Amino acid sequence: LLEAELRKPGYVCKPITIGANTDPYQPIEREHRITRQLLETMLEYRHPVSLITKGALIERDLDLLSELARHGLVSVHVSVTSLDPELKRTLEPRAASASARLRMIERLAAAGAAMHVHVTDGVWSPLRRGEALDALRARLSDSPSAHSRRTHAMPICFASPMDTMFARRRYGCAPDAFYCAPGRRAFHSPC
Repeated sequence: LLEAELRKPGYVCKPITIGANTDPYQPIEREHRITRQLLETMLEYRHPVSLITKGALIERDLDLLSELARHGLVSVHVSVTSLDPELKRTLEPRAASASARLRMIERLAAAGAAMHVHVTDGVWSPLRRGEALDALRARLSDSPSAHSRRTHAMPICFASPMDTMFARRRYGCAPDAFYCAPGRRAFHSPC
């Protein structure tokens, strides 16, 4: 079906997002491999693709993603709800752990994929928010992939303007932070 669309004479190539409605790396993907087949088609047609996931199964497709990245055709968005394992288990009982997601971010970034880390607002209390953001930024900036020549600063996308304002106050004007308004495209901080 995807291939038929891509072959249409009037088709205009625009990035396709996989995972906007449901995570493409749910457990059933291990068996059916639908996401992998879509990525194979994207690579064959050199078509840009963006993935949104919390699933560590994405690492299975690292070979395809690194090849897509080599052509500048892939971006991956991963949310990190909390670095606290207990809080994560309560909020997202069947999703990958924060450590698994951070490892996934590091491996995908090292493979050259454009990475975007989404931080959910309202999860951390105002007193712990700064501590959590410090830990997340330190973990991302200390990873070997953060220093690779093909990887740029990983944007951290906040779900509310309040968290963006909080981050600006805490870190000064950081160009690697931006706010994604619901239903709108992400835009970079005006700083």
